[in-house]
Amino acid sequence: MTHFATFLVAVLVFAASQYLLKLVIEPVQQHRRVVGSIASYLLRNQAKITNARPDSDLSSEAHRMAAELWSSASVVFGYEFVRLLRVFSLQSRSALLKASRELNGIAAQLNPDNPQKGDAVECTRAVGRIGKLLDVPTSYEGPV
Repeated sequence: MTHFATFLVAVLVFAASQYLLKLVIEPVQQHRRVVGSIASYLLRNQAKITNARPDSDLSSEAHRMAAELWSSASVVFGYEFVRLLRVFSLQSRSALLKASRELNGIAAQLNPDNPQKGDAVECTRAVGRIGKLLDVPTSYEGPV
């Protein structure tokens, strides 16, 4: 009987660890990758974005990243609870929504089909706001 209880506990521990891994840890890692790719996108294309130079590829990539940012957080089971644990340095849902809106704003400014000329000052400010909201570097200036 003791062997059966040990086996049952081992199965329960394994199931709980898989539950935690598949529903929390892996989605959080994917979400952090998305946040990192946004920082990479903003750093790599900083000159084009801050000059508001129309570019359909950059515009569509910003739209895609805005959607991906929001959806990657939605996949994390118990996102708010996990965020409150402060283990993974997750941002609030309101910060994610604001960052997504800023990315969509950049996409609109960079869209060549936009009848209004892109606003370089607004794009520069949006990049800075995204950096603060997501707690990622968006410029090569500042302390290391």
